[in-house]
Amino acid sequence: MMLDLVRTKIHDIGEDFEIKKTILAEEFNQLVLLEKNKIIQALDGELDSRLALLEARNDSSFLIHLFALWELKLPVILVSELLTEIERKNIFNFYKPDLYLEKASWKVEKQNNFYDLNGIALILLTSGTSGKPKGVKLSFEALRIKIEELKKEFQPFEIENSLNFLPMSFGHGLIANTLLPLFHSQNFYIIKSLDVKMVVQFNSIISNLQINFFSSVPFFWKLLIKSELSLKSNCSLKRVHCASADLSDELAFKISNSLPENCDFYNTFGLTELSAWVAFNKYTLNSNTNSFTFLKSVKTKLVNGELCLKAPFMFDGYFLWDEKNLDSEGYFLTGDLFEGNTFKGRKKEMVNKGGVKIFLAEVDQLILSSGMVEDVLSFKYILNTEEMLGVGLVLKPNTDINKIEEFVKKNISSSKWPNRYYIVNKIERNSRGKISREDFSKQFKQ
Repeated sequence: MMLDLVRTKIHDIGEDFEIKKTILAEEFNQLVLLEKNKIIQALDGELDSRLALLEARNDSSFLIHLFALWELKLPVILVSELLTEIERKNIFNFYKPDLYLEKASWKVEKQNNFYDLNGIALILLTSGTSGKPKGVKLSFEALRIKIEELKKEFQPFEIENSLNFLPMSFGHGLIANTLLPLFHSQNFYIIKSLDVKMVVQFNSIISNLQINFFSSVPFFWKLLIKSELSLKSNCSLKRVHCASADLSDELAFKISNSLPENCDFYNTFGLTELSAWVAFNKYTLNSNTNSFTFLKSVKTKLVNGELCLKAPFMFDGYFLWDEKNLDSEGYFLTGDLFEGNTFKGRKKEMVNKGGVKIFLAEVDQLILSSGMVEDVLSFKYILNTEEMLGVGLVLKPNTDINKIEEFVKKNISSSKWPNRYYIVNKIERNSRGKISREDFSKQFKQ
């Protein structure tokens, strides 16, 4: 299935950020085939209509288990290794997998589900670990097509040494940051997780491993820049991506200034339903960070400002959900609002204030550009049935909130002024740099 595409050396990086283990492509293939036989034995050779669940860990052992399941054409639900016991139980009860790992041994529970998952490689969860799980079905064919198209996007650039420290339980971390390098690089390095210790050591990590490509999220760059670390001296870097969350012009400028001159920096737009990355913007000082060029095979159209996409690597629906979010022509309704090729915000992240439509991402970007805040998150709230605009602020030291109000009033029309400002110590985001504006707003009494 996918195993024949692996060409790279895989390196596990330990907690001391030194290489702990190296596996050559030939050895990786052999280990996968050995694991495949263990799975066949565990299932007593009964492979039909089986559904596997696998915790996504950032190491080579996880990849061996994943590819072994794929060699048997078994669909795999990927879950985060950081799930609570309640979340894990919820997912098990909903999907009822036949096969899963427990303490390095395969456990079998014959559920007799008889799911129709022929040709499906992955089920990636987009939400619902505590409620009804929502899993995106991606086929083997979709993954193959996507990787081939991404390889063309990277030409003539060659990925020699690639690094991944993002969780492999979602599309950016697994498809874009792992499968692409596995099939398209010479050396692939894996770090367990993104943490402050890694950020502090990041400059030496890049230098010691001679990394020339990695992709991350805005949250990581904020940590790096706050630590006042620069990657300018790391001339091995040739291409860097930022994806999975909104990127402001201010942060893009700071990222670009922290990189060596010969390193290309891309803001990347992607969706799990379209197998991760679908569009790119090469950042320059004169470019809009939210203006994207889509992959050649991607068809686009705008319906009332909402971006709709169609591509040969699209998902095969949501597992055990009737909803598909497709229009009559088979276009996926992304929920993202665009003007031309410029991203304006999420459809759900817009306030209709007295008939004026306000994109929350634009409010965030404006306030960030003031240089007076460490972080900002705007949100919608309801007052007497009317939509209102609130803003949470993490202020820089010795900043007067009245100065921020003055800045906002000078730079946008009065119809878009926030109704309320709230000072907070921190705005918590997940490993992808994302946050629910609705959940964030619940801490404030309106």
